[in-house]
Amino acid sequence: MLINNSPVEEKELEVNNFYVIVRNNVKYLIYIEPSDNKNINVYSYSVSFNLTIGKEGNVKYNCPYANDLSFSLVAQEDEKIVLTLQRGAVFVNKKLVQKDKTYINIGDEIAFFGARLILLGKMIVVISSEEVLKVEANSSGLSLTKLENTETLEDLETKDRDLYNDEDYFSKSPRLRRTIEKKDIEISDPPQEEKIGEVPMILTMGPMLTMGVSSVVMLSTSISQLISGAADFSNVGGQFIIGLTMLISTLVWPVLIDFYNRRSTKRTNKRNKEKYNKYLEDKRNELEMEIKIQRDIIKENVISLDACIENLKHRKLNFWDKELIKVIF
Repeated sequence: MLINNSPVEEKELEVNNFYVIVRNNVKYLIYIEPSDNKNINVYSYSVSFNLTIGKEGNVKYNCPYANDLSFSLVAQEDEKIVLTLQRGAVFVNKKLVQKDKTYINIGDEIAFFGARLILLGKMIVVISSEEVLKVEANSSGLSLTKLENTETLEDLETKDRDLYNDEDYFSKSPRLRRTIEKKDIEISDPPQEEKIGEVPMILTMGPMLTMGVSSVVMLSTSISQLISGAADFSNVGGQFIIGLTMLISTLVWPVLIDFYNRRSTKRTNKRNKEKYNKYLEDKRNELEMEIKIQRDIIKENVISLDACIENLKHRKLNFWDKELIKVIF
């Protein structure tokens, strides 16, 4: 604690005084308020008022640690109250004022170091000692009001009130409660992507070369016989067509088979992905459904205070529900 900028270990705190406490190299300004209502004054106004809070205003503010505080509070004829901040820290409803002009509503609390102002209908409640905040009522448009309690208090004897009459009865219903059970949701691994089988070159070229050599020999023999005149086309035409067909098959069929295999593999992979995506969507729906069920169970078992009041007010049967560990009354 700092007293006159000098640290002290121990100090008896006095009411209506400011103190600086240092903790972790951070300074905290505190103000000691009295526990009684002696520092509460109520001022009233008719239409408007003009308060200038600060060292030189019509509301004198004296704080050794906030001498630069200055702001004005003006109530206009249209009943709008405007706070204009010049310097210092002012709080409205425990929020720091960061704008130059702030509109104040009825019921708002304006607080600054050691003082509070509460605005009511045509009234301002000032909570502060005159050493910290002194209001000049004549120049500010306010008049000090003395509140008197005119209500006559009666000395009445308090008796226990019956909670129920002879016609009321209560029966303890069984406590039917849902409990949250642990549920494991397993997700299978995605299917492996099928790849096009790579056949060794010798196995691919072997049948092609065999058929190719046979077809070339057959075509060469047929062409040779035609050229030499040993046979005409009617004799060797069948061999020529068969050899040509075998040669075309040797070149075309492997290409067609490879194209079919690639296309079939792509279709299979696409179909597997679609099935797995549908499987994941079903698992997601299952998980969301389980979350909803457990959330509803928690809401059923841990009811709010308003629901408890409603059960008591309407005498619902589940108001008397108890667990086995509870004491039966």
